[in-house]
Amino acid sequence: MAIPAASDIIRLSGVTSAFAPGGAAAGPTIYKLTLAHSNATITPTTIASTIADVDWVHTMVAGKIYSFDIFGLYQTIGLGTGARLNLLGAGGLAGRVAGYMRGSIAQATGATNLEAVIYSFANAAGSFILTTAVNPINAPHMMIGSFIFECTTAGTLAIQFASEVAASAAQMNAGSFMTVTLLN
Repeated sequence: MAIPAASDIIRLSGVTSAFAPGGAAAGPTIYKLTLAHSNATITPTTIASTIADVDWVHTMVAGKIYSFDIFGLYQTIGLGTGARLNLLGAGGLAGRVAGYMRGSIAQATGATNLEAVIYSFANAAGSFILTTAVNPINAPHMMIGSFIFECTTAGTLAIQFASEVAASAAQMNAGSFMTVTLLN
């Protein structure tokens, strides 16, 4: 199959994009968690320690639309401890967000997970998934998210992680990643 000429245009869902001369346009920005991140003292209502500490922060440009996909593996130290994955905007960020997050809670006999609709990015209802527990402990469980962000005022968007229970350790494991794709 030949590479289309620079003048060739692709039309997808009303969005027009052209191939760059000599090949396709650049791919998505990929953020990969390279070190395990642990915190044993965070409650679900006060998230002071974030994945943003290890580069899960994206600078948003006004007038642009972004697609975010998150794949995280987390584990906790106790059967009664879950984890929280949250969106938080900073620097005056404004816009619309729509999507979902999921978090697994059991893998012993059958896959079980929770799902939350994402419509906010303010560390409030609609901006996070909160899992209630895990089974088994100290074993990887999944947290995923997929959402679109239409930015109206520039700022930064951070993906945060915390333990569900104060004084009960939880960590996002190394190898977890987030991809950000600029849609326009």
